[in-house]
Amino acid sequence: MVLHDANDVYTQIIASLQCGTPRCPCHRGGNVHCPSHEDANPSLSVKLEGDKVLLCCHAGCSQEQVIAALKERGLWYSPKPGSNGFKPQAKRYLVRLAATGEAVGYQVRLDTATGKRIWWEQAAGVKGLPEGVSPEDLALWGVERLDKHPGATVILLEGIAKAEAIQEQLDPEEFVALGGYGASTLPGEASLRPLVGRSVIVVPDADESGLRWAQQVLVRLWQLGANPEQLKIVLGYDIADFKRSLPELIRRKAKPVSVEQLESWGGLKPTTNNIDVSVVGFPDIEPKPTTNNYSRPLVGSWLLSGPQLLEAAKEQSSIEYLPLLGEEGFVVRGWSHLLAGYPRVGKTELLLGLVAERTQAGDKILYLTEEPQSIWAVRAARLRDKLDWSNFTLGLALGVDPAQLLEAVKTSDADLVIVDSIRNLLRPRDETDNSELARLINPWIVACREAGRTLILVHHTRKGGGDHGEGIAGGHALLGAVDIALELTYDKVESRRVLTSYARVIPGRQLAYELSPEGDLRALGSPAAVELRQLQARIQEVLDEAGDWLTTREVRAALGEPQPSDEQVRQALLGLARAGQIERDPDLSTEARGKVVRWRSGQVPTTNNKNTYVVGSWKCSGSSQSEPAEQLEWDPPLDDPEQFEAYLDGIFGPSSRRQTSQSPETSQGQTCYVIDPDEIRQKVDEIEEELRRLGL
Repeated sequence: MVLHDANDVYTQIIASLQCGTPRCPCHRGGNVHCPSHEDANPSLSVKLEGDKVLLCCHAGCSQEQVIAALKERGLWYSPKPGSNGFKPQAKRYLVRLAATGEAVGYQVRLDTATGKRIWWEQAAGVKGLPEGVSPEDLALWGVERLDKHPGATVILLEGIAKAEAIQEQLDPEEFVALGGYGASTLPGEASLRPLVGRSVIVVPDADESGLRWAQQVLVRLWQLGANPEQLKIVLGYDIADFKRSLPELIRRKAKPVSVEQLESWGGLKPTTNNIDVSVVGFPDIEPKPTTNNYSRPLVGSWLLSGPQLLEAAKEQSSIEYLPLLGEEGFVVRGWSHLLAGYPRVGKTELLLGLVAERTQAGDKILYLTEEPQSIWAVRAARLRDKLDWSNFTLGLALGVDPAQLLEAVKTSDADLVIVDSIRNLLRPRDETDNSELARLINPWIVACREAGRTLILVHHTRKGGGDHGEGIAGGHALLGAVDIALELTYDKVESRRVLTSYARVIPGRQLAYELSPEGDLRALGSPAAVELRQLQARIQEVLDEAGDWLTTREVRAALGEPQPSDEQVRQALLGLARAGQIERDPDLSTEARGKVVRWRSGQVPTTNNKNTYVVGSWKCSGSSQSEPAEQLEWDPPLDDPEQFEAYLDGIFGPSSRRQTSQSPETSQGQTCYVIDPDEIRQKVDEIEEELRRLGL
């Protein structure tokens, strides 16, 4: 488990330090059991405040002892990816034909900080299984152990990695764990035949696809001649995450399968509303317990208990963005998206930029288009060297029945599905009818969500436009159905476009991009950053033309229309000065507050004083009351030296760390407050560290 933020750490601690006794106080939202001592009565207080996890053991353990114990259990912050922490790990599992035992390749699993990827690979490194071989033809992983343990009960799981992990916790003389190749692959007859005549317990994942897989496996075993009395199923548990004894779970939760259930699942008999078979075909699901049992099962494959949701939250360590023009924050793997824009604004060209990036990264793309082959042939010639065409499939979908298109998506191996566009391919009769939009769109979202595919639906915007997604054409159900809505609009500059995102749980973003002279789409950054660079170019022209010092107010006046704000001008001037393109008086090493600031074109000269920085001053008239120097502009206003002392204390610490001196440059005398540069650098480092901790 990779833990990078406070919410993940807090969730993992609470879920893991609750005991298995339902009536224990640890289940009532109070203290949990401290991991650093024998703790029969929960004594560890765990609180989440902002971005911090606060710990206090009321039995007397120090915070260092508690954190050390949490680290031993993997319940504390993980090292950042790429340091000495989580590194992507690929594991190869040899697979053989069930009929002959011949090795035909590997299933490769790559675990990363953001999830897992699984693919087939031949011995020579070629992706995919040999021609004519399908996953159904493969022997179950671990089947060779059956001969070594003839009396063992078979535990059949959906995947190899889970079977491997489970077997390490089981006595092979009692249980042998075998793995299939995912819920989308039903083992063939040759694969299942070695299980006939043995006790078999099928343990699917706690989801709807896992339930269907388990039912089909049991039906196929029965059809091959297996005795129904030897077949059982465990429902509602993700067995790899079970915290107690696995043999105990298997013995208590494995439920017998009746002939009536097998007939129902196999389509030989309609489901009935009797005590063994529910109206939706779920077999003998255990009633919901009345106690707050952390390990209670699912009521149905579509229902999650609160603790199970917390378990799922622990596995969702972070969001995997798919970069769009090299920028993150717009497309998320496995989510549904709506891309809307006015006709001819460039939606398809933008998506092709994403397609190029994803095919090169190894993702498979299914692009359903309303356009003819001749247009795509032109695009293919232009993009010949920018896509990995072996990962791209184009569907000329105009006029094809939408149900047929959806079935093609369900049977596809695509990682990313693009429907361009809703109006012409899904063919809603009335785009303003929210009920009809939901009826058309939701099956596509469900199909892609269940398969872990990323979905992008393309649509149009209203002629009148609108803010916050209101410009998207049609009923509001379209905007509400997807996880992320993307709106593409024209910029003031003809060759530029602006992409705006509206998302459920991630912040919205804006990206300006343009078509380069080479024909590539080039990200420019946020529109605000683009406007800043444009303003800086105008300021540079003004200063070059002036050839002398100008105050900030004079620079703004010389810019003309459109007139930027004072703050925009100040930020643009500071950016140019820091880049060494213009010169500031006083220079950047000197505090400018309270002084008339001037600017001119040219390189910034180096300061003569490398040891100290003057950060503020007052001139003294000889009376006991000091007066601020002319043109002081403090924010917040500081009316006297005592306020200035407090201002510096708040930034740099006690005034004993500063020096004061009388300036010989004025007859009346001037008190200068001098800060050592090392103190300033230390303060900057502290601020940067705080920003990094906050994720800013």
